[in-house]
Amino acid sequence: MKNESHFRNAYLKNDKSNLLFLLFIVFFYAVIYMTNNCFSAALAQIVAEGTMTKAQTGLMTSGFYLFYGALQLTGGMLADKYNPKTILKIGLFLSAIINSLIFFFNGFYEMLILWSLNGIIQMANYPCVFKILTSRLAPSWRKRGIFCISFAGSIGLIFGYIIAAFVTKWQYNFLVAAISIVAMVFALEIAYKRSDKDLTEDVKAGDTITVETKPIPGGSVFKLFAISGFIGILPVFLLRTFADLAVKTFTAPMLMESYPGLGVTVSNLLTTFVILAGVIGTVLTRKWTSGKTVKNEMKTVAVLFVAVLPFLGLLFLTGKAPVALIIFAVCMVSAILSGILLLCNFITGYFSVFGKSGTAAGIYNMAASLGVVVQSYGTGFVADHFGWKAVTVLYIAIVVLSVLITAFIIPVWARFKEKEALH
Repeated sequence: MKNESHFRNAYLKNDKSNLLFLLFIVFFYAVIYMTNNCFSAALAQIVAEGTMTKAQTGLMTSGFYLFYGALQLTGGMLADKYNPKTILKIGLFLSAIINSLIFFFNGFYEMLILWSLNGIIQMANYPCVFKILTSRLAPSWRKRGIFCISFAGSIGLIFGYIIAAFVTKWQYNFLVAAISIVAMVFALEIAYKRSDKDLTEDVKAGDTITVETKPIPGGSVFKLFAISGFIGILPVFLLRTFADLAVKTFTAPMLMESYPGLGVTVSNLLTTFVILAGVIGTVLTRKWTSGKTVKNEMKTVAVLFVAVLPFLGLLFLTGKAPVALIIFAVCMVSAILSGILLLCNFITGYFSVFGKSGTAAGIYNMAASLGVVVQSYGTGFVADHFGWKAVTVLYIAIVVLSVLITAFIIPVWARFKEKEALH
């Protein structure tokens, strides 16, 4: 079956060009992810100043991801149908304008409106990056690309927290974001032009081409995602994102309130260790799964979720145990949850053989974004009203629920992979 693609789908033909383009895309997405989360990076300073409560900061993040997540399916479909680079550039230029406006207009309601609008504007960012990654890279490089993009977000968060730790005013986070976005738009154009000469020779730049793909089971995209179990996996995506982002976002304010001697700068820097642990977890998971065929990624996901539980239990000692032990526990949680993210991205990447990687990425990110929405307001609300121990109970409940859902999906995903010979 042939799938009409309305963008240049020729892939890079040699290892050097694939490596250089992959390194650029990882850096590009890390910077974009940093700009998406510049508010989260500034959260500890905003709360410390009394500018907003934890619940209000959660509402800010929820406003962004509520619209961002709701439109991810639309963004994914656009990425599959049109030129993803063009869509990406338009969204980024508009986002740079929004971040610039927030630098000047930073009252709570002004920021809530602008940051929510930013979520609408960036609806196609991740699906477009994922589509570019799974189409422009040669087939032999695509799994490596998915692996690298899995920790690019963590690198971006580290960038954001380092910037937040050293800027004199939290508003500068948004100015840095605006400048970075504009720089990345021009960098993307340069990267494309320099790599065009290395595209497969059967396609000329700018051509609309026909790409061979596997027939879509059931004849429709909805049936494809239903019979594969992908729709059933979406709650797992949501819950994993909830737990992962909550740990990374609220570590700084939790440490500040539980250990009075720690200031904003130290807390933010300690948070970078938590995020770096996520990168290490991604690398170790890739090393663990490389060299052998993982027949069912969902089985591995279930095992990793169970492994998180004892480290979450250590968080009950926050404020009593040495801060180093708490940081270690949070780092282990971050590392394991990031390993799960890699496996989830591998699952999403399988749909590239049907020509639907952009749509799959959009659906995945929609579920993940909903997790961010619930987490952003929910964790702040629980922390404000019931304290950090209640937050730990919430984390544990989420992980247990994730294990139960994953157990139901394991046989469905196994049957689909075997029937479609996906490896």
